[in-house]
Amino acid sequence: MNTSLYKFTEKAWGNNPNIQLIDDKKFQLALCFASKSILEKETIYSNIKLKFLITEVAMSITATEIYQYYERDDSLICTAIQFDKTTIEATTVHLKNYQNSYTKAVKLAKKLPKKNLFHILILSDSSLVGRSELVKGLTAQIDKNVPVTRSLTGDDANFNGTLTGLNKQPKDGEIIPISFYGNCLTMTHQSLGIWDTFGLKKKITNSSENKLFKLENQNALALQKKNLDSESKKLPECGLLFPLSVIIPGDTKPIIQTILSTNKKDSSMSFARDVPIGSKVRFMKANFTF
Repeated sequence: MNTSLYKFTEKAWGNNPNIQLIDDKKFQLALCFASKSILEKETIYSNIKLKFLITEVAMSITATEIYQYYERDDSLICTAIQFDKTTIEATTVHLKNYQNSYTKAVKLAKKLPKKNLFHILILSDSSLVGRSELVKGLTAQIDKNVPVTRSLTGDDANFNGTLTGLNKQPKDGEIIPISFYGNCLTMTHQSLGIWDTFGLKKKITNSSENKLFKLENQNALALQKKNLDSESKKLPECGLLFPLSVIIPGDTKPIIQTILSTNKKDSSMSFARDVPIGSKVRFMKANFTF
């Protein structure tokens, strides 16, 4: 496998000088990430296709692009990949065609060829798609030993809507599973935590799927606002800096849950994943000292 890294800014392409370039005609997959303002442009997909003769072009908005160890907010970053032995198959469906994320995932998984399936990478709209149900529906239809990597789009701190696209202009509500086939590929991952926990553990006593209502029979949103003090007026945007550490029943390791939205009418907070009743919760805050 070979890869090349490119950036696109102001109608001009640039490439990472530290990575050996590959013939543009030999790539099979391009993973493109950019801000919403860039992906909304009507010519963005055509600009990518003019640059590469690639079979599959997957696009997603992101809060921040990363290029050569640096963060950017004004470009499209593209990783173009050439496989020697691995084959891929990508497809896309829109949320409106199904009743819920679980049903959609089941339909998707049934269509995927299962022979020699090694890995599935999912790019999905985070504002309309329930991540927990999406993963449950997908993994219920494939071998349990096949890993699934899911990526949710990020709209910075705006929470107004996200965009994804496969071989066409990006739009909201799109889910893109990319399947990898063969036994000549190795998947690894890395993560870095930037939050510290504080306060005592609290039990979730009232919730519904990904919506949290009460902790220890107290209004969860009110407790979070108390922790945030003056920052509470910036919810849900500041929720990126003050997520929750959640240990669901039956698990021992916590999951970091970032607030996606708040609802004043029912005093709830919504997250990307389900927050089951009985889960143990601790509040968190961003750590900028590392």
